[in-house]
Amino acid sequence: MSYRIPTMLGVGLIVAVAISLRTRDAAADSRPLPADLALVPTDAAGFVHIRAADLWKRDDLKPYRAIFESAGAKTIGLLDEHFEPRPSTTDRVTLVLLPKLKGQTPAVAPLDAFDPTLILHFTEPFDRERVRTAHAEKSKAKMIEGKEYFVADRSAVALAFADPQTLILGDEAGVTRLLTAKKTDGPLAPALRTAAEGKPISMGVNVSALPIPPEALEQVPDQYKSLLAITLVSGSIDLAKAPVIDLRMTFPDADAALAGEKALRNLGNLARIFLDQQRKELSNRLERNLNAKKQPLRPLGEFPEAAMMIGGLGGINVLDDLLAHPPLEVSGASISIKTKLPEWSAPFVAGAAISAGIGLPAVQRVREVSQNAVAMNNLKQIALAMHNYESTYGYFPPAATLDKKGKKLLSWRVAILPYIEQQNLYSQFKLDEAWDSENNKKWSDVTIKTYTDPRIEFKPGMTIYKAPVGNGAFWDLVRGTKISDVHDGLSNTLMVIAGGDPVPWAKPDDYDYDPKKGFPADYAKALDDLLLAAFADGSVRTINLAKLKVRDETLRRLIERSDGQVVTIDDQ
Repeated sequence: MSYRIPTMLGVGLIVAVAISLRTRDAAADSRPLPADLALVPTDAAGFVHIRAADLWKRDDLKPYRAIFESAGAKTIGLLDEHFEPRPSTTDRVTLVLLPKLKGQTPAVAPLDAFDPTLILHFTEPFDRERVRTAHAEKSKAKMIEGKEYFVADRSAVALAFADPQTLILGDEAGVTRLLTAKKTDGPLAPALRTAAEGKPISMGVNVSALPIPPEALEQVPDQYKSLLAITLVSGSIDLAKAPVIDLRMTFPDADAALAGEKALRNLGNLARIFLDQQRKELSNRLERNLNAKKQPLRPLGEFPEAAMMIGGLGGINVLDDLLAHPPLEVSGASISIKTKLPEWSAPFVAGAAISAGIGLPAVQRVREVSQNAVAMNNLKQIALAMHNYESTYGYFPPAATLDKKGKKLLSWRVAILPYIEQQNLYSQFKLDEAWDSENNKKWSDVTIKTYTDPRIEFKPGMTIYKAPVGNGAFWDLVRGTKISDVHDGLSNTLMVIAGGDPVPWAKPDDYDYDPKKGFPADYAKALDDLLLAAFADGSVRTINLAKLKVRDETLRRLIERSDGQVVTIDDQ
């Protein structure tokens, strides 16, 4: 019965969304798609299409435009002066979600399961050279199937000109996939045709392309498993007067759709049971708070809580009424659901859509921040594992285990497996054999979440988390370093860095430190010259290599544990 609570919690959301959206059948519409929508692969995982210019011109958004315009024409003009394409010419924004291809970096954060790619359409032609200069000034043009694109050296964001008024932005993998997508009549084709009809907001989800783990599907109760047959969810929002939000769920055939309708109604009934429990709890709590005999009058400070509870009760009753009479309509192999929102909500819906459209170009930046946080957490876990190892043995692990002839066998990353919750995997290794022996190779190919870095794409079983080894660095090849060996102080000494070419995590392949050679120029080039590093005290910091006045000398002092030349680097 443990699944019931999360199931009931999700029911309200599932059905609320289901009562929100729908799209008309446009299968018979063979008209060509607009240039931007024609770029969306019909086998993608999904898309969201926002007609930002149309929404901005709505009469009910006039008060919001007035607030924006009160900044003054000269000030607003600065946006067009400093951005290319000019923001005032923004017309339509489309976000495309492409599932990662096999062999790309394993997903760590939710967004990493996709290559999110943007298609931006403008009302007027833009200056290609100004766009290229702003986004990828130093990059040379690349070609794929005769089509040109650019990749920014520092940010790794790719850019392509689909036509004089349409841009494609995103990871190189996503941009090239849009440029080379074959024009087929895939699952998203009906949703794209509906989006071309001019609805302010449109979307489509190709359910079969979503990277849903099989174990998650196995946990779905039997009475709802018919919903797993959904192949397409498509929707739109019409804001002609009052918002009309539509949804259509497509099934393989009419029988599957009828089974899906029954499951949806069962979900609605289950959600009503959950809502009834919440209603009773809120009502009882409200009565207890307000009917206390010892204090008939309540202080004003308790008013907001009481008002919120009453508002919550009202919201529960409204949702319960919707669930009691869900507007489900089965037509052939699809289920349609349609609802109309109050007229006063139109400007709020339009404003939210415009904000989303403006914010979509920042998806890549949000993704970068999320990926950086994951990478920092991974290094933190590695540093913690190192200290737990030291607490057990009295010294940190050596950089590698060696055989009797001095041949390197296994990396330090294998040695700390028990301290990153991988004891079972560690037990499978034969410690007296090389990382790629017949026994060890199959375990070396396992992807370890803690050793992945979502900022870089590489094959499963690889890592860029490496140790500076030898010549006075924190790591020694043969013997483990003791805390007393680090004379410069743990907080001033680099322990693990993220960079360079990916290597198998079990292979004893690290950064062989040589003080006579400069720090490898390519170690952080693909990461915007930001070197992520775990220090020997367990802290994780970002070193902006581009801002270091004496880069090689500074890094040399940080790498060497007892050179007597302490340098402190603050996060930059």
